[in-house]
Amino acid sequence: MLRPSLVIHTTAPLLLISILLSGCQTLPPPVTTGPPTSPAAEKTLPRETTGTYGSSGTAQQTQSNTVIALLDTASKQSAAGDIANARRTLERALRIEPRNARLWNELAQLYYQDKQYIKAANTAAKSNSLAGTNKLLKRNNWKLIGNSRRQTGDEAGAQRADEEARAYY
Repeated sequence: MLRPSLVIHTTAPLLLISILLSGCQTLPPPVTTGPPTSPAAEKTLPRETTGTYGSSGTAQQTQSNTVIALLDTASKQSAAGDIANARRTLERALRIEPRNARLWNELAQLYYQDKQYIKAANTAAKSNSLAGTNKLLKRNNWKLIGNSRRQTGDEAGAQRADEEARAYY
């Protein structure tokens, strides 16, 4: 006959393992991504913004209300001279909409204001890669790339960027 303590010592670990493994059988609910389902959930940006944040483009982009609020907050932070927090706010917006060319452009402008010229040029190039047919945004990015290169002493690169910018007038 088996002793009760032996049964407990051999059964308890097996029971614990089976309980833990049963948790692995449950799948999380599917994640759906895509455009909002109702028109009220979408907002469009104005055709052009001005101020310390600069102009961004003529093509309207749909954005979530959260991204619009973050963009507004970043703009206010930038206007108040709080570039570091404005950058962090835009980075939060980019985690929500990583393919938003305007957000990348705004971030590039902040890097430029903060005298981080190489990051500004690289971020503006990223914006260009996502800008599609938005000529004004591409022109703004190329001007920013040119100015950034000029600040780092790359006059030849700045002239090439200026030529690219002129192609979008």
